[in-house]
This record gives sequence, structure tokens and C-alpha cells, in this order.
Amino acid sequence: MQQETVRERIEQTLRVLVGLPLRYMGRAVDMAWLGFGDMVEVPKRNGWTRWVARHALHLQCDDSHFVVFEDAESD
Repeated sequence: MQQETVRERIEQTLRVLVGLPLRYMGRAVDMAWLGFGDMVEVPKRNGWTRWVARHALHLQCDDSHFVVFEDAESD
């Protein structure tokens, strides 16, 4: 039996995001987050609610490997 590669596992896991709308993205220090899909209301610990994307992808790495993509029109 052939073992699944890391690349194959990543592609399989992220396949659910293909074709979904990107709702938001953000970055803080060495982490970026992206929200995909429908917006859903979720409860907060303080009893309030907030709206978030159904799927979230958080990417984190040290500063030496972090790449920032900027909009070419935002000079």
C-alpha cells in the first residue's frame, strides 16, 4: 500500500475551498487568515454573536519564510 504524500494530503484537505468565495483575509505578525464560503453567525463567549466565514484557513510561519502579497493598484 502506497503512503499518501504531504502534498497529496494538503491538496485533498484544501479541495473543499475550491470555487468558494473569499470573504476576508487578514494578517498579524507571522500569521495570515482567510475566510471562505457562506457567512454564518456563531456565538461568542460573552453571549453576543459574530459573523464569520464557514471555512477558515490560518497560515503561520516564521518571518523569514512569510510572503506578503499586495494589490498592484494600491501604491
